[in-house]
Amino acid sequence: MKLGTISALNAVVVVFSLAASLSVRETAGFWTLAAVYFPSTLPFFLAGVVVSTAIAEAIERVGRVYFFDLVGAGAGCLLLVPLLNAFGGPNTVLAAAVFYAAAAALWYSRAGEVAGRAVSVALALALLVLLGYNARFRLIDVKYAKGKELTNESFVKWNSYSRVAVTADQSLIVIDADASTGVASFDFDHLSAADRRRLLYEGPGLPYLLRPGAKTLILGAGGGWDVARALAGGSRDVTAVEINPIIAETLMRGRLREYSRGLYFRPEVRLEVAEGRSFVKRSREKYQVIQATLVDTWASTAAGAYALTENYLYTTNAFADYLNHLSDDGLLVFTRWGLEPPRESLRLLSLARAALQKLGEGEPWKHIAVVRQGRLSDAGGWGALDTVLIARKPFTEGEIARLRELAGEAGMAPLYLPGEAIPNPFTALMTSPDPAAFENRYPYNIRAVSDDRPFFFYSVQSGDIRRYLRYFLRGEQPDSSRADFQVNLSVPVMLGLLAVSVAAV
Repeated sequence: MKLGTISALNAVVVVFSLAASLSVRETAGFWTLAAVYFPSTLPFFLAGVVVSTAIAEAIERVGRVYFFDLVGAGAGCLLLVPLLNAFGGPNTVLAAAVFYAAAAALWYSRAGEVAGRAVSVALALALLVLLGYNARFRLIDVKYAKGKELTNESFVKWNSYSRVAVTADQSLIVIDADASTGVASFDFDHLSAADRRRLLYEGPGLPYLLRPGAKTLILGAGGGWDVARALAGGSRDVTAVEINPIIAETLMRGRLREYSRGLYFRPEVRLEVAEGRSFVKRSREKYQVIQATLVDTWASTAAGAYALTENYLYTTNAFADYLNHLSDDGLLVFTRWGLEPPRESLRLLSLARAALQKLGEGEPWKHIAVVRQGRLSDAGGWGALDTVLIARKPFTEGEIARLRELAGEAGMAPLYLPGEAIPNPFTALMTSPDPAAFENRYPYNIRAVSDDRPFFFYSVQSGDIRRYLRYFLRGEQPDSSRADFQVNLSVPVMLGLLAVSVAAV
């Protein structure tokens, strides 16, 4: 009877926990996240009570109980992906509530409690009705994200990767309610000079001015802007790799086919639905340009999810793989947010230097160039766009001069060019006789990360944790640190919640 009561209670708690979490409208801060995390832990706590109670009541058959516990956990994992694909995130949580109510009915049946079983069955049916109603009318759904109401969405679909939406004008694909990829809409059979310039005379377009007609591999192709840049540069062989089938198939080759003017149906373009790093590992081809523009950026940053999430696209091992798949005149091109002082883009240089040295290049500083597009105040304080170009062989003097010329024509600022003494952290790092000492002194963690520790987005130095905690406990968030506070928010939040838990015990 106790197990039935706890299971039925948890079915109700799951629904209220979901509703409470999705009702938060404020921009995420320490206490806001704590208010979300606390109700979210209650269903897990009650689930733990169910398991521990079941073990305690059948201690003489603990092996059998543990076996079925593992079977149930495995079944849940197998069901998760199809449930997310079919019903979306919130409704998958409601489905869990249905399972808890059904479990309560089973527990009551074993205890011979007819009334409890009837109530649990009624609860399960009511939750099924709620699930169906919610799937159609979105009563309990993601309606706010990072302090903003989501009102400009013409399409929403979930899968096990993310929540994907399309804006009303079809120009943007929005991932997890914040990260976005623009949908390229150009007529490449009659591309105007203005459109060609728009595509090529910006940071991510530079490789196609340096290597016109390049055989190209795009990682994280999304809405196709990098594909469009390659085509504008004369490329006739473009491989576009996109991990999310909703973006690749449902949208770009389906719902947005007309808006994108059939970009992913063009004969020059080959679309692959795959994870970028694994595709590169499997590929036997060589490319003149391998490009990734803002892959894995804003999604989930308010929760700090990326700070301590493994990312195998940005490691020294990954960069070595990319460089090994370049032709001798090949370019590896990454574009990241340009903050001040620089973090992500500067860390790319650390990765590039380590990868080049791993491949036997003795002077990695000759292989790298960095340009900045835009202003630091752009993109809501996230900064400008820094494009890092990494050449398989050292840049020639002619290529350096050409880069300087192109940057000037496009209104971009060179941040690092081989042999030029541009006073900034990029030059300081690349010309330092002791790069490790420079990285240790730098106010952010920009050290190269490997597959063994793939936390590219975690840029907090260990000595700064107290500063982060102090700011959040006071409810402060300096504008100058806004981006880093969002990306690395999970660390002080977890430490703070851990301290609260220890104090409570």
